[in-house]
Amino acid sequence: MEEPVDAHTSRGYQQPRSFSSCNHDSNARRILLAADEFVTPYRLDHVRDVIRKGALLADDPSDWERVEGLAPSEESALIKERNNYLSLSSMFVMSCVFPLVYAIICGYTSAPLAFPYMFPYHFGGLLPGSHLGVMLQYIPFLSSTLVVCWLTPTLNRLWGRRGAMLAGSIGTFIAAVLLLSNSTFDSSWVKIVLAITFSILERMSVGLTTCTCLIYLAEICPSAARGSILTLYPLGMSIGYTLTSAGTIILDGDQSVSPQLSTAFDLILKGGCPFLILLGWESPRWYARQGYWDKAFESLRRLRTSDILAARDLYHIHTWYKEKEAAFEQQHSTFSKCSSRLLVDPHMRRATLASVSVMVAGSLAGTGLTTAALVHVAYACRLTMRFCVLIVPITTLVFVVTKAGLPRLPRRQLYLASLFFIFCISFALCFIPPLAFQLPTLILLCISSVISVVGLGLVSFLYAAEVFPPSHRDVGVALSICIYQICQILVAAFIFLVWGKIDFHILTWVLTVVNLLSLLAVYLFMRESKQYTLEEMQSTFKMSTREFIVYRLRTDFINPFQRYVLRRRVRVQPVEAQGIASYSVPYTDEEAVSLASQP
Repeated sequence: MEEPVDAHTSRGYQQPRSFSSCNHDSNARRILLAADEFVTPYRLDHVRDVIRKGALLADDPSDWERVEGLAPSEESALIKERNNYLSLSSMFVMSCVFPLVYAIICGYTSAPLAFPYMFPYHFGGLLPGSHLGVMLQYIPFLSSTLVVCWLTPTLNRLWGRRGAMLAGSIGTFIAAVLLLSNSTFDSSWVKIVLAITFSILERMSVGLTTCTCLIYLAEICPSAARGSILTLYPLGMSIGYTLTSAGTIILDGDQSVSPQLSTAFDLILKGGCPFLILLGWESPRWYARQGYWDKAFESLRRLRTSDILAARDLYHIHTWYKEKEAAFEQQHSTFSKCSSRLLVDPHMRRATLASVSVMVAGSLAGTGLTTAALVHVAYACRLTMRFCVLIVPITTLVFVVTKAGLPRLPRRQLYLASLFFIFCISFALCFIPPLAFQLPTLILLCISSVISVVGLGLVSFLYAAEVFPPSHRDVGVALSICIYQICQILVAAFIFLVWGKIDFHILTWVLTVVNLLSLLAVYLFMRESKQYTLEEMQSTFKMSTREFIVYRLRTDFINPFQRYVLRRRVRVQPVEAQGIASYSVPYTDEEAVSLASQP
């Protein structure tokens, strides 16, 4: 005999399934209707079907099995992406050639700024190492840095990413030719004035191209590969540092050969670099920003391995611009209005604060003060400058070995770990007499230099290129690089002006205090950016700075103390469940999610 079935219970069990099916169908119809409205005005009718499938994937990337009509090749591309299998198209690889080659140029032209006492820069020997020479040699760096902060967003808006990179690379080559022709003048002061002028042009070109290369790489990369690809730029800079150190070590003894080889290498590399622009494709996000959605889709088709991935990314970009029309309309505003918006808009202000904190920490706690202490001890040990210069190729070798694994780590954890180890080393050096323990001091300083280049150098440029919204990314990146360069100039000028006037222990205490302040600033303001698309990055900065600081302190200190010291049962929950903030989109920091899943 069958048991009676409660009709109300039966309906209560089946009704949610019916509602779920209805909601699912209505949501799919709404998405397809919005996709049709997007296709019609932008001349994308020939790819309507793939755009419709891409729109469904953009709404829920994990549930791609509900999309009907997927070809086997499209399913294969989605499966590879879900399994984190990195597959890059040939056009994408060719588009990355120019940024990597120019990173090498940026490295060996910026070596005097990154390692100020290893590679002194006195305008080709025209100026002695006096205070006047020190101040004059940094005029090109400082003035060009301020100009580049204004020039980068202007040229990127007018000429696009490839046009701005082409202009910067041509300017670099022209500056190299003019600096070479400067030797024909007889008057020394004329040479100095022209050398400063040409150096300003060179630094402007290098700064413009560096900012644009970072923006370009961030915009053409898939989200899963952005960390690995963007670290190619600091890797190229490290190769440039290595070339500079190799020239210092090998060719320094033969003054008749060194200038000719250096000049020939300089002209060949800088002269051939602009032609590499022709290998790449314009950024799809720049096309979208200008309203050329058909060209944006064509660019994505060439940069991705499948049309379905290109359609999904295109519709994701379209959704962001549709929701942010107010910010999108600001793209033709003046530089001052765009810059002020970085400080007025709450999300952009938090992103700017995080990026500036990372840049200042990477510059002040980076190689400048560390290599100064290294050279100080090397001189005390009566070692030659060649020993100190060897740290650059060693660092590059470590960089190449560790590059495959480091980008997979969370940005915030890697950066904080690097700063913490550098702080511990500098604090230990404060209590080690350098003359009594010369070898341990040299080893610790070498380790600190390697960590500062590999850890801080790896994340600084990557973080600045990805945290700003698409509508203001060029202004934000230019501002971050400008602050980074100014901090490096201040560190380099400080090293030259106080060299020989302060004791080693005072220098190490200064280094320790700077590292501690940098560690605190990064801990309080830096937020995780890994595995977000560029359009989703603003969800990281929904929480206010005060609430984020309270949450980090509670998560990292108060809750572990209660759990492991007081032996209380503490459940670490995401921030929206703790009453600190309430948002429709939950805060999705990777550390918070992992901690929230623990009992």
